Amino acid sequence: MYFFRHSIIRSLCEKSQVMEDLKPYIYTLAGDSRNDELVIIQQFLQDLFIARVDCPGLAYQWTYTYEDEEQPCLDEERCNKRSEHFGRCQCNLDFSICLCQINLATFKPLEIEIRGETRYLIAPKLLDYGFVSRLIFTDPDQTDNFGHKLAHAVLCVMEEHHPYVEALIDSKLSEWKEIWCNPAKHKMYLRGTSTFPGYPGLLNRRPWPCRRFSLKDQLNK
Repeated sequence: MYFFRHSIIRSLCEKSQVMEDLKPYIYTLAGDSRNDELVIIQQFLQDLFIARVDCPGLAYQWTYTYEDEEQPCLDEERCNKRSEHFGRCQCNLDFSICLCQINLATFKPLEIEIRGETRYLIAPKLLDYGFVSRLIFTDPDQTDNFGHKLAHAVLCVMEEHHPYVEALIDSKLSEWKEIWCNPAKHKMYLRGTSTFPGYPGLLNRRPWPCRRFSLKDQLNK
């Protein structure tokens, strides 16, 4: 009996050690999977914008940074990527992603296929990814799937007799920690209005993607 018990304990210890040895590999796979998902969804949003796909309740906004604000165009003679809206060219872009502005009254979940599985991108999920810059609430029920703090703040503004509530959002993208992912962190400014706030002409802007670095590298900065 002693040897039997000892062999079980030794076997368990060996399995435990194997699991410890595998942890870095498992964490790496999990992190790569999550990063791939973020890249797929961001590329999907960029493709929708570039193709001018009309999605009800959805407008787009590009957020971007330059490696050096003072550095001139890398090839001014041949560069044809200058934009009146952005006032710069794309040559020195360091980071650029496409964000969503969502009118919750008319927005429908976006259907996307990831690794052969059909998924639906609802507004709260896009917000968790950090891919939303603006939300427009027109009904208290639209707060149901959002976090408690945001829902409470929106309802408080509506109680002040504002039929429309606009949330302007500045997000820090989600971060991967071992096998867990921390959702994006947000700074929000809420304001109530008596009329629909509308979209500030963003649908007419040209795409502004960064081509110097891959999307994966940009999202991991």
